[in-house]
Amino acid sequence: MLEIESFKMIIYDKNKCILCGACAAESEYNGIRIIKNKIIIDEEAAEDWENIITICPVGAINWNKTAGDKNCQSSCEI
Repeated sequence: MLEIESFKMIIYDKNKCILCGACAAESEYNGIRIIKNKIIIDEEAAEDWENIITICPVGAINWNKTAGDKNCQSSCEI
């Protein structure tokens, strides 16, 4: 059975990702790591997610604007 987590604050589009490593290099607390050519995201890490989102050259990481107020940062508002 597939479970879907509805309130994620980050969206990662693996189809856009070029595995350049910029996001992992910007990550200070292992919120984003590359393991075996896969991006591993830990949203619970106390990262500066705005910087990580901004540094991605292809826009593969972004705020989940549909998450609502539960987890969404102020910059997530439309």
